[in-house]
Amino acid sequence: MSPVRNNSKKTVTTSVSKTQKTGVSNGMSFVLYPRATEKAYASATNLNTYVFNVPLTANKIEVKKLVESQYSVTVEAVNMVRMTGKAVNRAVNNRGTRTRGKRNDFKKAYVVVAKGQTIPVFATSEEGEDK
Repeated sequence: MSPVRNNSKKTVTTSVSKTQKTGVSNGMSFVLYPRATEKAYASATNLNTYVFNVPLTANKIEVKKLVESQYSVTVEAVNMVRMTGKAVNRAVNNRGTRTRGKRNDFKKAYVVVAKGQTIPVFATSEEGEDK
């Protein structure tokens, strides 16, 4: 006779998607922070391109979906730039030596919106100029 096998234990394998690995699910779990700089303001007014700070794990598709849903505009293109943090001297201790450090890395998203559409990112500064 052959031995009896217990087949009640089955191994279940599940695949982990890319969004589960990065911690960003459905592209809606992060917040867009507009960059309030003179260069960003000039590109928004002249080129219809808005600049946002996004997490390092974000990608173009997630940013496009989030901008379209949050601001109800049509996004034509998204360009991403990953910026490395500067090396800086933080403090001087009692012996006069400097503590070296590094600022955080960050990522910028340049979002091009369709002609005729705007995002009210700099609306408060424009209203202040009119008064």
